[in-house]
Formats: sequence, C-alpha cells, structure tokens
Amino acid sequence: MAVWQKSFFLEIGNSTLTIDDVLPHIDGTLPRDWGGEDHQTWGKTDTNDLWIAWVNDTRVIEEIRFRIDLRNVDESFIEKMLALARRFDLQLKLIHVELLEPTMANVKATLDQSEAKRFVLDPKKFIEGLGEK
Repeated sequence: MAVWQKSFFLEIGNSTLTIDDVLPHIDGTLPRDWGGEDHQTWGKTDTNDLWIAWVNDTRVIEEIRFRIDLRNVDESFIEKMLALARRFDLQLKLIHVELLEPTMANVKATLDQSEAKRFVLDPKKFIEGLGEK
C-alpha cells in the first residue's frame, strides 16, 4: 500500500459468497488489472483498486479489500465499493478490526482521519513527523 492510499476491507464472516456471485457486479464497472487462479484485482494498484481472494477449489471468497487514493478521491469508485458491500450485506472493516456501516459518511470520516490524508496534505510535514508518535 502506498502512503497516499487508505485500505478498507469488506467483512465476509461465515458467508459462502463466491467469486462467481460478485463478478457480474464488478466486471464492466471496473477494469481488471492482474490476477491468478485464486485472486483478482480491478483498477490500478497505485491509485484506486479492488482485490478479492478466494479458495481455489470452492471459489468461496476469503477476503475483499479496496484502496482509495487520497491524492485524488474518486467518489464514483467509492460508491461502486459501497454498492458492492450493500448488495451482499457486508460491512466495512478497518485493519481487520473496526466494523463500519457501508456509507459515504463513514468512508469520508475515515479518510479525513487517515495517515494517507496527512501525507497528501503536507508530505514534508508528514515525513518529518514520522518518528514523533
């Protein structure tokens, strides 16, 4: 993850959601980037992207993560991620700990409080303050 990006996870829990369930809701709205037999990314890894990993033989999703580029916040991309969360009744998760309702207000508040935002606003000050915490 780049310093200017903020990651969010979608809580899968005990769901048996498969990659085949979500593909129709992603393909066509975001360009595929790179992938393999048990994972796929959409978007661009240095800006906004979505990454999904699944169990190869069952195709059940293990993890969904998306990253937002705070250098140029793309609300259209965020809305696509929130729509995916709402469609499959998933919650946003921060650093695999904090659960949030999938709303634009929650995403914006998290972005505003992030290290990535501090970096984007003043890279020099951010770097100078790295050892101060």
